[in-house]
Amino acid sequence: MDLIYLRHGQTDWNKQGKLQGRTDIPLNENGIFGARSAGEVLSRYHFDAIYCSPLIRAQQTLQHACPSAVPILDERLSEWSFGPLEGQPVPSDFYSHRWFFGQPPILGMEQIEDVVARVCEFYAEIKQKHPQGTVLVVSHGGVSAAMHCAVYGIPKNENLSRYCLPNSMPVLFREGHPPVILHP
Repeated sequence: MDLIYLRHGQTDWNKQGKLQGRTDIPLNENGIFGARSAGEVLSRYHFDAIYCSPLIRAQQTLQHACPSAVPILDERLSEWSFGPLEGQPVPSDFYSHRWFFGQPPILGMEQIEDVVARVCEFYAEIKQKHPQGTVLVVSHGGVSAAMHCAVYGIPKNENLSRYCLPNSMPVLFREGHPPVILHP
């Protein structure tokens, strides 16, 4: 199966460096432009299925990238819940510590192990449904790192921060092959 992953376009909170998590923030103008640019790339593909996070920024990204798409919304593609940290600036040590497995929990924040587990479950299901197909997934940065784990396994150092994809960048995931950024 070929899985093309698209992280949502930019939001004002992305631009301001705030943690979004499950807070439902819409795209900004740059996000709409990025989604449309991604759509130019995606127009070269036929998708057997399109899956999308139910959060508005992911749905808007899909609407601007693939206006005629009819997605399957899946809660497992929702962003990592940051609980009380949502809306706060990204802590300077966030990516060096919180993206590691086995970190002590922050009350109200979803554990990274749980994010990876739900994304792995999603991936196994769609792989079974579309073994020879091409699938588009529109979701979030934290989920993109978890998807990397689902397709390629958990990295040896267990730090997922380097696998978080940039906004509006379509990437092809295929087992046995490194991820490929899809350019216009």
